[in-house]
Amino acid sequence: MKRLLRIGTVLLVTLLLAGCTSPFAREGPLAFVGLKLTRNIIGVPEIGVTVTNVSTKPVKAFTIKAQCWDAYGRLLKEFGFGDTVFSGISQTTIQPGQTRTAWWTLYGYDAAYEVEVALTSAISADNEKWTVGGIWVDDPRYIKRVSFR
Repeated sequence: MKRLLRIGTVLLVTLLLAGCTSPFAREGPLAFVGLKLTRNIIGVPEIGVTVTNVSTKPVKAFTIKAQCWDAYGRLLKEFGFGDTVFSGISQTTIQPGQTRTAWWTLYGYDAAYEVEVALTSAISADNEKWTVGGIWVDDPRYIKRVSFR
């Protein structure tokens, strides 16, 4: 019995170290299908996050977190001295099977040249919550990176 437990532990640790998603991770209701980085008319960076509802329930909101770097690769702070993480929420309902792009203006991150965005949570119309967290926070299915290159 102890041997089986050790083998199972070794296999699970190997999967996690290899970057594989745990077999216990719960799939999110949204698929992160696209990320765009543009500048508005006054030159402030904007991000467009495209998601598809892959669940059977409407999703009434989702949240993102973003980090920005300048062309030299330096992590930016909001307005030069604030937070290094931009947080956003979209509260437009997405029906099952529907794809939608939500846009955010990155005020305070004007020097942004590269942006990494993570889909962090979603809530269905019947208030079922889903969050990325714990050891799955770096799940590549819910993170995208884009730049002006």
